[in-house]
Amino acid sequence: MLDNKTILVLDDEELLLSYLVNDLRSAGYRAFGMESKRLGLHWMKEHRPDLVISDIYSPQMNGFEFINALKADPDLAHTPVIDRCIRSGRFRSGGQGHAARRI
Repeated sequence: MLDNKTILVLDDEELLLSYLVNDLRSAGYRAFGMESKRLGLHWMKEHRPDLVISDIYSPQMNGFEFINALKADPDLAHTPVIDRCIRSGRFRSGGQGHAARRI
């Protein structure tokens, strides 16, 4: 059942973050959003989301650093991550998926 699935969205663009979280909630997911990947990592330790959707480029901690920190934590390393960015192309961040957004 969708309402049991928790998705964490990480994006430093507040408007886009709000849009994604609201869209996921409308689809029946328990969705939460955070602008900080560092705070997101701490939140994940307590709440254990089923999926993380994260932007690649952000000023404080980019998506590559986030994936490395996630994989370094044995309790969180199994969490699936979808990388999202403005540019299309392949990335080697370790995420399980990639979604380019239109400008």
